[in-house]
Amino acid sequence: MDITAQHLRGQMPSEYDVRQARSEGRAEGVRAELQRLRAFTGIDGLAAPDHSLPEHEAYPMYEQSLLERMEREQQRGGWRQEGLPEAEARAAEADADYEDALRNHQEDRQSAGIFGKISSLITQPFLPEKRMAQEARAYADELRAEVIDLEQKLDVLRTEHEAVGQWLDHMYATTAEAGEKRLADQEAAQRDISNRNFQVFEMHDYLEQDNRRKLRWEGAPEVPGGADFGYHWRRDGDDTGERKRNQGTWHAVWISENQEAAIFRRSPGLPDIVILLGDHIRSMDEAMDFFVPLESRQSERNSIALLMDAYTEKYL
Repeated sequence: MDITAQHLRGQMPSEYDVRQARSEGRAEGVRAELQRLRAFTGIDGLAAPDHSLPEHEAYPMYEQSLLERMEREQQRGGWRQEGLPEAEARAAEADADYEDALRNHQEDRQSAGIFGKISSLITQPFLPEKRMAQEARAYADELRAEVIDLEQKLDVLRTEHEAVGQWLDHMYATTAEAGEKRLADQEAAQRDISNRNFQVFEMHDYLEQDNRRKLRWEGAPEVPGGADFGYHWRRDGDDTGERKRNQGTWHAVWISENQEAAIFRRSPGLPDIVILLGDHIRSMDEAMDFFVPLESRQSERNSIALLMDAYTEKYL
């Protein structure tokens, strides 16, 4: 029983009833607002999408209905557009005939007697050429108004059809791209991001065990020195909301003093740790050959697995 029915029966609604009513009211409001915010709501009296369907189903049919409506309007109004020049010419010709008839009528009146003049003045408004000119002009004006109305309708339909087409093109393109990204993301989620057999250190311990690993300038942060090969590598569970989308918290470095390649995490709320890949890379050129091809993929999900995979395959 809803709150209104309870009120009419003299019953007080329970707290649960009130919460339920508020929830249903919010849901209804959300549905109404979503309906209002749909990209296309239709053209009054011309065409409308099926709002019972989601956009990706409704709008292709709506696009087709707009095209069909344009074709119908063009077919229905084609004879008007074709006939307008002839109607305008006939109206102009009838106007000229009326002017000639009026001039002849006035000239005849000048030479007529008193009774003839009176008769001419009485009959002048009723010249058949005047009626024919008025009818021809009214028909041409009516036809012109219909042509203008048709062009306005067609312009609205063309504009809507173009907008719907662009929306669909963008939707299909982004949907395909999003689908590819989702598939790639699902595959990346299966990557092995365990430590495997690599050594893992707390940051402080790693730096203290070998001074060559430290940055040596005054005030330097407690992180490994060396050549930096990206600082947005990712691992599930380490990406934080403070980072931009697809930006991780892992850094990749190669330390020339001891030939160590390592990745380390610096993430707010998580301990700083280092995964030592090994000391097999002997030069900067070799480090660049190893890291640079992978560096562009650091925004991929669980991208640190790419480094561990590549290092394992090449050196271990």
